[in-house]
Amino acid sequence: MNGVKSWTVTLVFYFLILAVLIANLDGSSSIFGFLPKRVNSSQKPPHLHLQRLGITGPRLLRFFQDNLLEFQDIPPVPGDEQSGISLYYDSFKKYLYEIPHGPPRPLECNPDKSIVAKLTRDVQPIPVHSHNDYWRDLPLFKGIAHGAMSTEADVWLYPKPTSAEAPQDDYILAVGHNEVFLDPVHRTLDKLYTGPLADMLDQVNCVGGHKGGVFYDSPEDTLFFYIDFKSQETHLLYNLLMDKYLKPLADKGYLTYFDLESKELVWNQVTVVLTGDFPRDLGVIDDGEHGYFEDDRRYVFQEASILEPMALEANASVVSTSSFSDLLDKCGYSEKSVLSQGQMDGSLIKCMKSMVTRSHEAGLRTRIWGVPNWPVGFATKLWHQQVEHLGVDLLNVDNLELAQSIF
Repeated sequence: MNGVKSWTVTLVFYFLILAVLIANLDGSSSIFGFLPKRVNSSQKPPHLHLQRLGITGPRLLRFFQDNLLEFQDIPPVPGDEQSGISLYYDSFKKYLYEIPHGPPRPLECNPDKSIVAKLTRDVQPIPVHSHNDYWRDLPLFKGIAHGAMSTEADVWLYPKPTSAEAPQDDYILAVGHNEVFLDPVHRTLDKLYTGPLADMLDQVNCVGGHKGGVFYDSPEDTLFFYIDFKSQETHLLYNLLMDKYLKPLADKGYLTYFDLESKELVWNQVTVVLTGDFPRDLGVIDDGEHGYFEDDRRYVFQEASILEPMALEANASVVSTSSFSDLLDKCGYSEKSVLSQGQMDGSLIKCMKSMVTRSHEAGLRTRIWGVPNWPVGFATKLWHQQVEHLGVDLLNVDNLELAQSIF
């Protein structure tokens, strides 16, 4: 009988210990005070330690991906309470804007703890164009974090959502590759690009006598910003682009411009390049003798062609671009023949180099799009040949991680 009682007491004791352990698995309770409460890691969100750890660039992106669910409760960015793009994008932007646990506050003047510092400290700019940047999970931010010196946004005229407040115009510029999948509420040019650019540059240009760009270690480098016109209403789109989206950047002196009086090019933090169905007539671009904003400055530049670098009017362009297939055709080659060799041969390099050189002689930087990105070894070989043998200034890149690893 005593043996039965002993086993009974033992079983009750083990069941009690098991209950205590189960109750403490989530750290939310402690039965009878036997075991102390475990501190819930969510009480100390990882974003609070990021600034001290100095995680920037691609490492910062990986950290967010690995700890994404821990960032859900960070308060929203002021004026952007329902950005609604994705948990990753929304949380990442909230961290960049250093939203505290409490009422949102304006961005402070502290360049060393700015958005630029968080994104690009220890990141070296590389001659890369972030192709179809708006498709990325972090539009604008991901390209800059990898050091890409060029980005792009496809823009469409889109009727203003009925729920929006009623400003003067009836359209917005929505960003996207295909008109079917546009999001005129969350994915607009100001929310994804011009607004964040203004915020970033404001933080690093708030101290007198200093001029900083989006790269912490190379503040003098400009960011090429390609704006691809997709809608057929070219003039209406251009006017809206200038009046609503670019004017705030121009007013603050952040845009590269061509001085219509002195005929000099003045480089600034952002260089806007028009591509796609943009206006070809400089009379439309300048809207008169003294520039669109009547300040004797031209703030946007038309994209020229590597095949015909002088086709546009003088001083209208700063870059020339052509497709890989067009250049191959001009030189009497096919993509299949290049793939079979695994690289561009000497004759092809000589032909393409002559065209790139003509652009350089015209004062234009160059970019070739549509270069094969698969197989990886073939793609990276063509990247090296573009830079080392052709002298191409901006590589058209989809895989930013791979591109950064070879520079």
